[in-house]
Amino acid sequence: MKTVHLPDCGVDFAYIDSGAPKSDDYTTVVCIHGHSYHAQTFVRLLPQCPQHNLRIIAFNRRDYLGSAPYSADELSALHSTDAAKHRAFLHARGLEVAYLLVWVIRTLQIPPVREDGNTNTKKGGLALLGWSLGNITSLAFLAHLQGYPKDLIKVLEPHLRHFFIYVTLLYVLDFINVDGVYVESTLSFLGYEPPPGAYHPLWDPDIPGPLKGAAIDRWFTSYFSHPYFLSSSKGPFPSLSLETLKLRTPRSPMKRPTCENRTPEESLACIRPGAGRALRDRVLRHRRGRDAVCAAQR
Repeated sequence: MKTVHLPDCGVDFAYIDSGAPKSDDYTTVVCIHGHSYHAQTFVRLLPQCPQHNLRIIAFNRRDYLGSAPYSADELSALHSTDAAKHRAFLHARGLEVAYLLVWVIRTLQIPPVREDGNTNTKKGGLALLGWSLGNITSLAFLAHLQGYPKDLIKVLEPHLRHFFIYVTLLYVLDFINVDGVYVESTLSFLGYEPPPGAYHPLWDPDIPGPLKGAAIDRWFTSYFSHPYFLSSSKGPFPSLSLETLKLRTPRSPMKRPTCENRTPEESLACIRPGAGRALRDRVLRHRRGRDAVCAAQR
């Protein structure tokens, strides 16, 4: 992994980069990883970039391998029960993303967004993607975007094109206490209660505790045979509900789960279980911390 130092915020970030395709209108996707799995989890995408006219750059978040750990003052803010300090913490994380993107634009000289007059489509530009818990950081950037220094906005505006919230169903951004374990849940983070019938392997009483980690890995890297997509005569797309989706890990999957196609070395290279725990435990565990995260989105 490479490392960049951002003097405006005084921190280092480690990253991987597919490099620029041989064109002047490629699109750059900047990825922010989730909990435990860091930037190396995107490494298999890099060889696919040239044929899709893409450039993928994935950064390690603070507290992960090669990136700056949190300072004593930042950890103190996370340990605090003061919601204002939580909001300030998230504002700072969002500003770091802004400086990262400006560095990508200026130093790597990526193409800006441009119109293709022949196809009436857009090319080039930059997309920001948050995966799982990484959406806390990406959403903090988006929420505070209009309040950043004008010189940053001037650089970002011609390049920002897309914003992706990449999640697994009911598995990101908030933690629900289940027998002392905090389980991620998309809906509760966004202010909604988890719907009846929601499933997560950590809630499954039939999976012994020591096997839950492997069960989760298999679950979110599995291929699911959702009924609508298997139908030979597709009608209008159904309203999204839990009844229209397969939620449990398939017993006979249509394709091997990705976790089973990784070597042990590849798995070890992309995971760091203890990293980022301060953010998870000290922001998401507390009600005020969750309020601060939600406020950062509004």
